[in-house]
Amino acid sequence: MKKMMKTISTLLFAMVVLSNINCEKKETPTPKECKICKAFATGPDQQTIQNQVCSPEEEATFRSENTGREISCQ
Repeated sequence: MKKMMKTISTLLFAMVVLSNINCEKKETPTPKECKICKAFATGPDQQTIQNQVCSPEEEATFRSENTGREISCQ
């Protein structure tokens, strides 16, 4: 019985150690530098559109979707 308990406790300890090592390896990636782009309203019945962009491609897409409006990205 003692031998069985010793084996089980050793295996349990090994599992805890290995899972802890795996958790330490997972690092959160650094957040991209995102900015908020606004397409301002051009008329009284239109609203300002706001969107978060994190890449130059997303910014280009936002600008092309809102042609004819004043756009500000910060």
